[in-house]
Amino acid sequence: MKLYISTGNSRMEKRWNNVEMELDEFIERISHTIRTAETVEQYGKMTKAKQDAIKDVGGYVGGKLKGGRRKKDCVEFRSALTLDMDHALQDIPEQVEMFFDFRCLIYSTHKHTAENPRLRLIIPLSRNVSPDEYVAIARKVAEDIGIEMFDDTTYEPSRLMYWPSTSADGEFIFRDIEGEPLDPDEVLSRYMVLVYKCGQEKLNNLYYQMKVKRRCSAWRKIKNLTLRNLNSRSWICIMPEEPRIHNWNVNIA
Repeated sequence: MKLYISTGNSRMEKRWNNVEMELDEFIERISHTIRTAETVEQYGKMTKAKQDAIKDVGGYVGGKLKGGRRKKDCVEFRSALTLDMDHALQDIPEQVEMFFDFRCLIYSTHKHTAENPRLRLIIPLSRNVSPDEYVAIARKVAEDIGIEMFDDTTYEPSRLMYWPSTSADGEFIFRDIEGEPLDPDEVLSRYMVLVYKCGQEKLNNLYYQMKVKRRCSAWRKIKNLTLRNLNSRSWICIMPEEPRIHNWNVNIA
């Protein structure tokens, strides 16, 4: 299996390199850490700016960037979820292995300690996904695992992840949990497809409502069939299974 990632020598990199990499090569890269000179205690007392400089040993984005630019509107697609658990439970690797069947790579970040685990999860996907799909999938997977453990900003498609680094006396953890690449369509099937018919000023008619079927081809059939019956001002969006619609004059068609 191959991953498509974009790599840079530092967070300040202006032009990122789009690389297609064998999964085994990527695993080899993240299974070893770079030891830095300071101790865990010294690192904890530093300013955020100094901490950022120390842990910046280069990094990657888990997908392809248009023109090699790491901006919000430059993510072409994502090939893996990369999620930071800043409030992880000490036994979360064992829980993930026990309760989930997808392939998952886990390594500790620079602030990690045995008492306060901080871990990074990399979950390869069975197909590339769009930025919008990425956010929906990442949030749903985090919700399954325990969303309170995750950094609130970790779902950004353009989010940089540093290569592993660890203080001189710090603990480094790496786990390779066996399984199949995560199927994006299976995750998306747990969302509700809502097709709205839009009025001139605001959303005023809920036209269609149903669960997405598991296969993407089935979703496209639903989309195409529905759009033929709607005007050009209509659109499809993916919402949670129990959408809460506030301050809209909504009538079910």
